[in-house]
Amino acid sequence: MILDSSGRALARNRTAMVVSVDTTTMRRQDDGGKQVLTKLAAVLGTSYDELMKRIRLCSPTVQRPCWPGSPYQPIPVDDKVDPKRAMQIMERQEEFPGVTAQVQAVREYPKPEGAGAVQAIGYLQPITEEEMDKSKDLRVTGYSAVDLVGRDGIEASYDQDLRGSPGLRKVLVDSQ
Repeated sequence: MILDSSGRALARNRTAMVVSVDTTTMRRQDDGGKQVLTKLAAVLGTSYDELMKRIRLCSPTVQRPCWPGSPYQPIPVDDKVDPKRAMQIMERQEEFPGVTAQVQAVREYPKPEGAGAVQAIGYLQPITEEEMDKSKDLRVTGYSAVDLVGRDGIEASYDQDLRGSPGLRKVLVDSQ
């Protein structure tokens, strides 16, 4: 968390149900994933065109909304999904190939006092392939192609401290 001098959160993590689209799987389908994305848009209460804008890759000629991260990882299209809608996707996975719905940590920026705080805090964005290729130090320090990296302001200056260290969780499951 990033707190102000009064202890109020300027940036924090929350868990949310996130729906993501694997564009590689979409491209392999006969229609390029149009049917799946049309169904997904209906479930999420948005349009096919809006989903297409969110999953296109950013470039100098492509305006936001777009995806600034790796084209080889699932692209989050909605991080405020109602659990009922997420269950529709998870329970009918055969109708939604290449679409996942799972609980993930999402960075949240509550409205700060004053407009200047937004520039001071900065924001998180997926690490780019160019950054991964350019700097071997990123790999040494525990970054991976799916990580979010601090951009501008406090998020960038204190990225290492805010990031923590990568962990692993093992779960043993039996028939009981």
